[in-house]
Amino acid sequence: MRKRQIFIAVNNIISEKGLSALTTTEIAKRVGISQPAIYKHFKNKDEILLYFIGEIRKELEKIIKKANSGKNFFEKIENLYNAHFKFVTETKVMPRIVFSDEIHGIENYDKKIKFRKECFDFYKNEIEKIFKNCEIKKIDEKICAEIIIGTFMSVSLKWMLYDMKYPLEKEIPPLMEFWKNYIKNF
Repeated sequence: MRKRQIFIAVNNIISEKGLSALTTTEIAKRVGISQPAIYKHFKNKDEILLYFIGEIRKELEKIIKKANSGKNFFEKIENLYNAHFKFVTETKVMPRIVFSDEIHGIENYDKKIKFRKECFDFYKNEIEKIFKNCEIKKIDEKICAEIIIGTFMSVSLKWMLYDMKYPLEKEIPPLMEFWKNYIKNF
């Protein structure tokens, strides 16, 4: 229960102020506990961040499960976009982490590796499987997964630049049109 509260507090801090604003003092304040009480659950701030990244991975697993519930290739891709954009809109945290200096900084190499393995590599590999297992043969699943990840990043960046004030789902129809046109080539 308390760890979930800490997860929510971390999510809110990062989504509102960025990763650099994450402190145990701010987490404690938002959860409504003393700062020393946090250390009953985590050794330090880095352990909190690693836990948070693990929880993000669980969310990505849910997105992949939703994508795979589609009956065909196009349904799976549309489900993927819908679930991913819903997660981004509800938490606002993925763009903040992906574009965070703290994740990319050399001094935070362990966090960067953990985020890359737990989130990016996992997500990319699972998206590749959607393409690999689709009914359209001769499709390069690695390139297609890169295109999906690239659209997630570019659309999220655009959304952030517009102050997160428009519905991300409005991006889905043109993306699906792209896939329909792209697949015609196979």
